[in-house]
Amino acid sequence: MPILDTIHTPSIDVAIWHITETADELFSMLLPNPVYTNELNRISSNKRKSEFLAVRLLMQHLVGDSTIAYLSNGKPILSGSSRFISISHTKEYVAVAISNQHEVGIDIETISAKVHQVKERFMNKTELVHAQQYPEFVLLSWVAKEAAYKKIGDGVVHFSQSMELVPFVPHLSGVLELKAQLLEETRYSFYYQQHTDFVLVYG
Repeated sequence: MPILDTIHTPSIDVAIWHITETADELFSMLLPNPVYTNELNRISSNKRKSEFLAVRLLMQHLVGDSTIAYLSNGKPILSGSSRFISISHTKEYVAVAISNQHEVGIDIETISAKVHQVKERFMNKTELVHAQQYPEFVLLSWVAKEAAYKKIGDGVVHFSQSMELVPFVPHLSGVLELKAQLLEETRYSFYYQQHTDFVLVYG
């Protein structure tokens, strides 16, 4: 199927693709771009090709034909543009966030019990206690910290020590708050959505 959802906020545009097409079908929807064709030829995995193409199709939808490049640390940028971009993918879902105003971070994760098995690696004691009452807080914590890491960049040493998700009662969607301990404590607000198959956080 094509675009699953498009979200617009005052400063961020988000688009989500649910990949059900083959790589060839996705490629046929993409505007010609020799840069992308050359990059695609270097990818051997069909899954990775589909993710690559879905990301570019979302970019085509949000801002028109624009080339994505990567900094030495792996951070994506838009060539020749002042816009900020963040990308995430999980299984058959791909999400892209764009902002004209500020650095942006997005993460999308399919719902799975696996994250609960390693929650002590990325959650502190306060978060773990809160998750006993609200189990969905575990995945929200992981996804929020992934999105925050992409937004903040350097300075985050350890997810359980450098960042803390402020406890809240999870709903299907809303705004969450995260504290990051960098040179000094800084608070960030992120939007979140809980779906049947996945959780999305962006901001």
